[in-house]
Amino acid sequence: MTTASPPATAATTPGANKPHTQTLGDVIASEWIKVTTVRSTWWSLIAAFVLTVAFGALLSWGVAATWDPQTMGGIDQEMGGGIDAVSTSLAGTLFGELALVVFGVLFITAEYSSGGIRATLVSVPKRSRVVVAKTIVVASVALVASLVIVFVSFFVGQALLASESLNVGLGDPNVLRALVGSALYLTAAALFGLGIGLVVRSSGAGITAAIAGLIIVPSLTGLLPGQWGENIGKFVTSNAGRQITLVDPGVNGLSPWVGYAVFVGWAAALLVLGTVLLRRRDV
Repeated sequence: MTTASPPATAATTPGANKPHTQTLGDVIASEWIKVTTVRSTWWSLIAAFVLTVAFGALLSWGVAATWDPQTMGGIDQEMGGGIDAVSTSLAGTLFGELALVVFGVLFITAEYSSGGIRATLVSVPKRSRVVVAKTIVVASVALVASLVIVFVSFFVGQALLASESLNVGLGDPNVLRALVGSALYLTAAALFGLGIGLVVRSSGAGITAAIAGLIIVPSLTGLLPGQWGENIGKFVTSNAGRQITLVDPGVNGLSPWVGYAVFVGWAAALLVLGTVLLRRRDV
């Protein structure tokens, strides 16, 4: 007669008590669910699209409606006279920038205000992994949205400018680089907002600080005296980053890709600082 073996229990099954380790893929999937289900995400992206396209179209229509070739000259992609057709059609990206910054800030601060950050950090004890996952998700959403916003704004604006033959095409010098660069700039602005949100942990303070960092502080650098102010100003956040959005970035500023690298560096520094603070704080 044989004795039946007892069923394996949690205590005898190898690895049964070993907790599941969240991989980066798991955390990204979790953050993706958050970004697609949080209402503020959709409102921010809708606002970015509507405001950017509408303002660019309005300005393009206004330029075409009031254009007088006898007194205003013609199109000039290099901004030596006339208009910059690309910048005209993308004039609304300032509003898109603000909306995407708000998106980046709220993606982290909303968890603090709701208390959800506690559950996130309990399920993913490795806090740097949380930041990496949030960065990837915010960058992915912002880049796709920005490409749609920028190219729709461009084509709508060029269609309106075409009535006075002021339009340009994707094949014209530096146009495609300026368009893709505008989308990359908006993406970095969203990451800048995410970094600010990680540092301050408050929606109101985060949005205020991000707007100040991207709009107010760069403008104030123009008040610094002489060459000293000019040299400092071109390395400050949006002053550097917007170089990549211009068909002709000029000779006094940084080159497009160097300027963008400087701006990404600002965003990366904030994300690193936010990660360090997240690891040191209780929550």
